[in-house]
Amino acid sequence: MVGFGRCVETEKAAFALISNTFADWNCRQRLSGCFGNKRNLTLLNMKWRCLSSVLLILFLSAPALVHAQDPNLASQYFANGEYAKAATLYEQLFERDGRNEYYLGRYVDCMTNLEEYDACEVVLKKQIKKYPTNTQLYAMYGGMLEQQGKEEDAKKQYELALNKMAPDYMSVNRLASFFVNKNNYEMGIAAYERGSKLLNDSNRFAFSLGELYRRKGSIDRMIEYYLLTLESDPSKLYTVQTLLSRYLSTDDYVELQTQLYAKIQEDNNPDMIELLARSFVTQKDFKSALRCTSAG
Repeated sequence: MVGFGRCVETEKAAFALISNTFADWNCRQRLSGCFGNKRNLTLLNMKWRCLSSVLLILFLSAPALVHAQDPNLASQYFANGEYAKAATLYEQLFERDGRNEYYLGRYVDCMTNLEEYDACEVVLKKQIKKYPTNTQLYAMYGGMLEQQGKEEDAKKQYELALNKMAPDYMSVNRLASFFVNKNNYEMGIAAYERGSKLLNDSNRFAFSLGELYRRKGSIDRMIEYYLLTLESDPSKLYTVQTLLSRYLSTDDYVELQTQLYAKIQEDNNPDMIELLARSFVTQKDFKSALRCTSAG
């Protein structure tokens, strides 16, 4: 009720200001009458009309101004760990804009931190019933269940989210990004891999999958998807080179070279040859690097 309280205070202030203006105007009107200065009275009337118009606009817009501050205030409460206060505001914001998933997600985060699972579950089930094709709702519900240690129930909700995912880039990226933002890399990978199958395009999300496997520490899969990225988009050569040199350890170069040899045998891709040569240069194996460039 923080926003409502501020609104009431603002309205009271506006009323007080208007009342004071009325009193001041009446006083001045009487004084002007006593001195018989009609010109002053006319000017006073004009000024009062202008002022009253401004005050009326202020009065009418006060609730809107207070409401506009609610998201910032809610965000501040959330950042400070004041989840009860933040939950109250996010609930109000979501009630005002029932399709805003950001407000709903923040409300769910607040309630989860407060361990108010029952109330949170009621809201999520209501939204799922209302929007049964919205995959993020199932993902939110699964996250809340996982927070309670209900792994199997959470898994069912995650599977529902994946199964209801539409076969288009925006839908896949939206759900995968939701999981990634929650640091749920496993489900982010699952969303991208299912999206690749739905779109019948193994390269469409290759770079994103490479990044997620890197975060998980799965070096062989990271290399696999970085190389797929390069196959589909040769302009990414420098990016892939930079990432590999940054994240591969000395021992990891054996895996990289193994995969590169396999790629070159399938297709004598000059970018793969250059990448292989550079991997040998990094290891200071200049003879092998020279053989690569000569063979290419």
